[in-house]
Amino acid sequence: MWIPNAVKDVFTNEVQIPEDNNIATTENVAHVAMLLFAGYINAATSMSESCGGGGSSPSSGWGKKDDEDDWTFANRCAQMAHSMCKPKPRSRSFHR
Repeated sequence: MWIPNAVKDVFTNEVQIPEDNNIATTENVAHVAMLLFAGYINAATSMSESCGGGGSSPSSGWGKKDDEDDWTFANRCAQMAHSMCKPKPRSRSFHR
């Protein structure tokens, strides 16, 4: 799938590694964002899990909105990739 250069710039310049993820790189998060942009939700989820993320996938209805341009959608994909690459929260329940 062809991705416009302006969109690639968003992924290479705007993505950030979640603070509590010591495994992921900016390249990993950018790849997750690109997969989301291309519509490969399952691949994005697998990629986020492989780089230390909790594997939470976007809710149903994820995708480009009718009134959304590529740049805006790319930013939303970058934000979702950041969220997907966060590790699962640890359970702090008390065990007896």
